[in-house]
Amino acid sequence: MKKSLSLLISLTVILLSGCHKPKFKLHDGKTHATIVIQQDEASFVHKAVQDLVSDINKITGEKLQISNTKIKGKPNLIIGTVSQSALIPAGFKALQGKWECYSIRTTGEDLVIAGSNPRGTMFGIYYFIEKYLKVDPFYWWKDIEQEQQQELVFAPIDYMSNEPCFKFRGWFINDEDLLTGFMDGGGERKLDYPFYRQVIAPQLAEKIFESAVRLRFNLVIPASFLEISNPAEEGLLKIASSRGLYLSQHHIEPLGVSAFGYFNYWERKTGEKPLFSYYSEKDKVIESWRESAKRWSKYPDVIWQIGLRGIADRPMWMEDPGVPQSDAERAAIISNAMQTQMDILEGLMPGKKHEVTTTLWGEGSYFNEKGLLKFPENTTIVFADNSPGWIMQEDFYKTKREPGINYGIYYHHGLIGSGPHLAQAVPPAKTLGIFSLAKEKQSGYYAILNVGNIREFVLGIEATRDIMEDTEGFNPNLWMEGWCKKNFGEDYPPEIKKAYDEYFKSFVTDSIYQTPLLLDGLSTGIIKKNLREIKKLIANTNCSSKTESKHSQDAFYKSLQSANPGGGLSHNMWLKKAGIQDSVLSLAMGKAQAAIQNKNIKNRAFLENNLVSQIKIMQYLTGSVTGTSKAVISLQGKDLGSAKKHLQEASGKFYLYQEAVGLNSRGKWKNWYRGEKKLNIKQMQNDMEETLGQLHNTKLLQ
Repeated sequence: MKKSLSLLISLTVILLSGCHKPKFKLHDGKTHATIVIQQDEASFVHKAVQDLVSDINKITGEKLQISNTKIKGKPNLIIGTVSQSALIPAGFKALQGKWECYSIRTTGEDLVIAGSNPRGTMFGIYYFIEKYLKVDPFYWWKDIEQEQQQELVFAPIDYMSNEPCFKFRGWFINDEDLLTGFMDGGGERKLDYPFYRQVIAPQLAEKIFESAVRLRFNLVIPASFLEISNPAEEGLLKIASSRGLYLSQHHIEPLGVSAFGYFNYWERKTGEKPLFSYYSEKDKVIESWRESAKRWSKYPDVIWQIGLRGIADRPMWMEDPGVPQSDAERAAIISNAMQTQMDILEGLMPGKKHEVTTTLWGEGSYFNEKGLLKFPENTTIVFADNSPGWIMQEDFYKTKREPGINYGIYYHHGLIGSGPHLAQAVPPAKTLGIFSLAKEKQSGYYAILNVGNIREFVLGIEATRDIMEDTEGFNPNLWMEGWCKKNFGEDYPPEIKKAYDEYFKSFVTDSIYQTPLLLDGLSTGIIKKNLREIKKLIANTNCSSKTESKHSQDAFYKSLQSANPGGGLSHNMWLKKAGIQDSVLSLAMGKAQAAIQNKNIKNRAFLENNLVSQIKIMQYLTGSVTGTSKAVISLQGKDLGSAKKHLQEASGKFYLYQEAVGLNSRGKWKNWYRGEKKLNIKQMQNDMEETLGQLHNTKLLQ
């Protein structure tokens, strides 16, 4: 009996002692911890530590000290990489050999953040900042600052991350008209194209790449058409690299050379402007590739892009009529170019293992589907979606995955032309579907997200981050509830989630591809087409030609059919589709406005920026599709009065866009739309008003 009682007492003591493990006191109002890190950790890890110090200072008003040795008698926040830092206890050896993993563990009165490699250490810091300090990785973009707290004291922590489901996870800053026009000081760039002539300002680039690593992404394509020989553009690479990001290139920039970079190279060297063609000017193209690769190879972590495209994201043969006409011959030229590019890399860095990708978009996807492309050994094959966030191209499904070859995906949150660009459209459930397919089809080695100008797509980017870290455990509905709680408060009005759900459901789809018909880019395209038709009808010219485009059989255009659906729809069908979309948008707006009236809502301005303004943009565009379509139908029926009325209704919707711009241009965002040139909404509205004026000056049609 005594032995039993003694054993019971011993067990009780053990259990109680386990329940009373010391808490980690980062800051308790009286004392605060010291951050301990060795100097030889990677520079980007030290940058993350500086972010940690800054965040704690914002929360508590205290600036923590940094030391390279533990301070006795005080709590220490110890940070380091296993097998590199002598500060990390032996108990963290389970991290060794893992890819970008981290462990956060209370040890006595100290807290240890350890990484399996330097990026793992960096991501461990940012995980601690996000999960325990509750600092939003997009705090700057959302205008959400952490509230002041008197204490930062944590119960015992014992957390170890899993390896991410996708090894390389990155952003492509693309069609960045808002980003380049937003702040001055980025410098100029030279290219024969009506966009991209300004470089993103360095202070804005810092925020872009900071947010990427806070979200635990490890890769970035820093800009469209980046030319490394321009110091202002190379500045983007330097900032991104300093943050520990792998650097890569767009699929129109193999080895860092776009057509515009090629022209600039030869203008500097000889003053000429040779044809940009690997077929007709092969030696000149190869020379420009080699010189660019020399510059890029100076950076420590590059994921090289190989391939062959033409000017402004078009096939090479569109500028060189001498290129052979058959698909097989054209695909052979691309295959040869890829091998040449791989040979250039081997010549520059003999014996070194290179991360190399080729992105199968446009004609590349079509040729791959037909089995016409030959890829160099050790190339990661990247499949692309062909309607933003909705479906993958056919080659993704038809390509047999081969042992020893890595595969990945290129995924659009934003896409100029069809959209989305100014208004998000991809719900988390769609993203989960695509990324689950990628894992199922062994395509989880690499994922690059086209994030446009970022600010419009913060919801989708966050969801994708969580999907890539734990694809199987992601539940879209629960995730959305958690996201609303995080951004709008634990007791957020339920109308907020309902408004988001309605908004994402509002986009009507094509019956063939089940892809959206009226995204912002597609809507502006329909409006502009309707205005051209109205002008032709005013001039009494024939506008009903059904002549087949000379490009209709080109591999490039065949590949884009699902990204630009609805080409055969009548004006009456567009009216029907637009009416359905507008009615659901109205439901979403009603719920959003009800939520905004709630006095307990947190971060009201962010809800207005991220949802209300985007609904307004889509209401303007959807309403203008309706009005211009009705105007065309009226003119076809010789009813000039009704045509004027309907076009006036369309033009009158512009106030919705102006209200959206007003919401998104408050405070530091005053110049957010200064660079809005890609969709060019103001120019479209001016054209609508000009066309309306022509209608008012037109006599009844004969």
